[in-house]
Amino acid sequence: MRRSIPLKPLTYFHIGIIIILSLAVYGNSLYGKFLWDDKILIEDNAYVKDFNNIPKIFSENIGGGAAREIGFYRPFSIVTYTIDYSLWGLNVVG
Repeated sequence: MRRSIPLKPLTYFHIGIIIILSLAVYGNSLYGKFLWDDKILIEDNAYVKDFNNIPKIFSENIGGGAAREIGFYRPFSIVTYTIDYSLWGLNVVG
Protein backbone atom coordinates (compact mmCIF):
# COMPACT_ATOMS: atom_id res chain seq x y z
CA MET A 1 0.00 0.00 0.00
CA ARG A 2 1.35 3.39 -0.97
CA ARG A 3 1.44 6.27 1.42
CA SER A 4 0.74 9.74 0.15
CA ILE A 5 3.57 12.16 0.56
CA PRO A 6 2.41 15.45 2.08
CA LEU A 7 3.36 18.63 0.24
CA LYS A 8 5.95 20.71 1.98
CA PRO A 9 5.26 24.40 2.65
CA LEU A 10 8.02 25.25 0.18
CA THR A 11 6.06 23.45 -2.55
CA TYR A 12 3.06 25.71 -1.90
CA PHE A 13 5.41 28.67 -2.20
CA HIS A 14 6.56 27.46 -5.62
CA ILE A 15 3.00 26.92 -6.78
CA GLY A 16 2.14 30.45 -5.64
CA ILE A 17 5.12 31.89 -7.53
CA ILE A 18 4.05 30.06 -10.71
CA ILE A 19 0.49 31.41 -10.39
CA ILE A 20 1.69 34.98 -9.78
CA LEU A 21 4.12 34.86 -12.71
CA SER A 22 1.44 33.43 -14.99
CA LEU A 23 -0.99 36.20 -14.06
CA ALA A 24 1.71 38.83 -14.52
CA VAL A 25 2.58 37.57 -18.00
CA TYR A 26 -0.90 36.74 -19.34
CA GLY A 27 -3.19 38.89 -17.18
CA ASN A 28 -3.38 41.84 -19.57
CA SER A 29 -4.63 39.56 -22.35
CA LEU A 30 -7.87 39.07 -20.42
CA TYR A 31 -8.93 42.63 -21.20
CA GLY A 32 -7.92 42.71 -24.86
CA LYS A 33 -9.87 42.01 -28.00
CA PHE A 34 -10.34 38.87 -30.01
CA LEU A 35 -7.32 38.22 -32.23
CA TRP A 36 -6.53 36.71 -35.62
CA ASP A 37 -9.10 34.04 -36.56
CA ASP A 38 -11.37 34.75 -33.57
CA LYS A 39 -13.32 37.27 -35.63
CA ILE A 40 -14.15 34.61 -38.25
CA LEU A 41 -14.61 31.69 -35.86
CA ILE A 42 -16.52 33.44 -33.08
CA GLU A 43 -17.61 37.04 -33.69
CA ASP A 44 -18.90 36.64 -37.27
CA ASN A 45 -19.97 33.00 -36.99
CA ALA A 46 -23.77 32.89 -36.78
CA TYR A 47 -23.70 29.19 -35.90
CA VAL A 48 -22.10 29.73 -32.48
CA LYS A 49 -24.87 32.08 -31.43
CA ASP A 50 -27.66 29.50 -31.23
CA PHE A 51 -27.79 25.96 -29.78
CA ASN A 52 -30.25 24.97 -32.53
CA ASN A 53 -27.32 25.05 -34.96
CA ILE A 54 -25.45 22.19 -33.27
CA PRO A 55 -26.74 19.54 -35.73
CA LYS A 56 -25.50 21.73 -38.61
CA ILE A 57 -22.12 22.08 -36.89
CA PHE A 58 -21.68 18.31 -37.12
CA SER A 59 -22.96 17.98 -40.69
CA GLU A 60 -21.65 21.02 -42.58
CA ASN A 61 -18.34 22.82 -43.08
CA ILE A 62 -19.36 25.90 -41.15
CA GLY A 63 -16.15 26.80 -39.37
CA GLY A 64 -16.29 30.35 -40.63
CA GLY A 65 -20.03 30.89 -40.45
CA ALA A 66 -22.79 30.83 -43.00
CA ALA A 67 -21.08 32.97 -45.63
CA ARG A 68 -17.63 31.36 -45.41
CA GLU A 69 -16.01 28.02 -45.87
CA ILE A 70 -12.56 28.08 -44.34
CA GLY A 71 -11.53 24.54 -45.12
CA PHE A 72 -11.58 22.66 -41.85
CA TYR A 73 -13.98 20.43 -40.03
CA ARG A 74 -13.64 20.88 -36.28
CA PRO A 75 -17.12 20.49 -34.87
CA PHE A 76 -16.14 20.06 -31.23
CA SER A 77 -14.24 23.36 -31.24
CA ILE A 78 -17.26 25.14 -32.69
CA VAL A 79 -19.55 23.50 -30.11
CA THR A 80 -17.30 24.75 -27.30
CA TYR A 81 -17.48 28.24 -28.84
CA THR A 82 -21.28 27.88 -28.82
CA ILE A 83 -21.26 26.95 -25.14
CA ASP A 84 -18.89 29.81 -24.31
CA TYR A 85 -21.03 32.27 -26.27
CA SER A 86 -24.16 31.14 -24.42
CA LEU A 87 -22.41 31.70 -21.08
CA TRP A 88 -20.32 34.81 -21.72
CA GLY A 89 -21.44 36.36 -25.00
CA LEU A 90 -18.54 38.10 -26.74
CA ASN A 91 -16.63 38.68 -23.51
CA VAL A 92 -12.98 37.79 -24.15
CA VAL A 93 -12.45 36.70 -20.54
CA GLY A 94 -15.13 34.03 -20.87
